[in-house]
Amino acid sequence: DGNQTKMITDSLTYSWTLGFNGYSAITSVRLDCTDRQSPPHTVTQTSTLKDNPDNNTITNLRPGTQYYCQLVAINAIGDSDPSSPADEFETEDEVPATPQCQFVASTENSITFKYTMEYTGGQPITSYTLQYKKEGGNFVPFPLYEGQSGLPPQQTDQVTVTELDKKVEYEIRLTATNSIGESMPCTDKYTAECKPFAPVLDSDKLTDMRNGVVQIVFPKPSNNGCGTITGYTVTDTKTNEGLTSSIVDVVGEEDTVTISVTGLTIGTEYVINVVTSIGAEIQSVPSNTLTVTPARRIYLNSFTF
Repeated sequence: DGNQTKMITDSLTYSWTLGFNGYSAITSVRLDCTDRQSPPHTVTQTSTLKDNPDNNTITNLRPGTQYYCQLVAINAIGDSDPSSPADEFETEDEVPATPQCQFVASTENSITFKYTMEYTGGQPITSYTLQYKKEGGNFVPFPLYEGQSGLPPQQTDQVTVTELDKKVEYEIRLTATNSIGESMPCTDKYTAECKPFAPVLDSDKLTDMRNGVVQIVFPKPSNNGCGTITGYTVTDTKTNEGLTSSIVDVVGEEDTVTISVTGLTIGTEYVINVVTSIGAEIQSVPSNTLTVTPARRIYLNSFTF
């Protein structure tokens, strides 16, 4: 049986009492703590009998999260059945996790990036703070548009910082705040220069994966005012090698781009991304990746019934 004795933001101190050993010496015990999220997340810790049964601590729990824990005894034969769950408990809340920020596109006087809040610290986000500065300057607050407060976990949003100086590098930082306090900032440096948007790839839009050919369909990305899009570059990120590709004209699909990637090896897995190009000098950041494995096309010589 297991009992919790002390709980803080991300850990639990517990004790145990061993039962029948199954005629084989118990060598260790394992504590499994599972949260009530969807999908559930389980944290596991195994302790030997040399450890103090009255003072063991499982760490790396998520603050502000409800858990139930079960204890398993282990001997040379295997694992016991799990103990009855101890009383459910909730770890204490804390400040939000650091937002995850990623560059998206830019112009000569603006920078666009997106951010994801993977974990809010167990409390709703009440506000975000965005600041930027040039080298040698002081951070200046940038007002976020209405609707970016109280975002739930796993939501991604996009921000465009405007009125920047042409071809100047800026450091941009974003923090999230809940009722406990402010997160650590995501921070990076970006230059105000023209870069179009990258394509957004969707695995459901792969239209052909046979005979060494893959066709990718995606919404036409914005040129971001940087000029006419002249092409797209496809790369296999596993080898960092460019792949042979061409744009397929699709009648009536002006807002959609279809790319045919050829020369692939049947049965080989490729992890590809796509870059938007405007001439030879201006390119977007790489798109998200897709995993594809071309198959062989099967032909029927005859068919009767």
